[in-house]
Amino acid sequence: MTHGIFITLEGIDGTGKSTHARRLRDYLHKRGIATVLTREPGGTKVGEQIRRLLLNPKITRLSSLAELTLMYAAREQHLEEVVRPALAEAERRFSAALTRINVEDMARRAEALKWPRRTAT
Repeated sequence: MTHGIFITLEGIDGTGKSTHARRLRDYLHKRGIATVLTREPGGTKVGEQIRRLLLNPKITRLSSLAELTLMYAAREQHLEEVVRPALAEAERRFSAALTRINVEDMARRAEALKWPRRTAT
């Protein structure tokens, strides 16, 4: 059984992930390899709505945990609607985001992030 490939490009904002993803897609297309370029957050109707919310300059007091939750909601929708079906069809999908970099970036900005701690019982 042939499986698809899902490639993600890592980097902080402004490092050229989207540019390189487009270049890679174009390179593969020229060689006859079908690819689809996606983005996170985004890539689905729900994901694009979440993206607009996260990038809305009028929203200035979104907690770090709320932002993280929205990012993961968009990611799960993207995986469910785009990535998993494509992998099952042996297609190649590209995304310019990766879980680790998103969490690191948000954690870096979230000095006040307080995770609930478990207490011994």
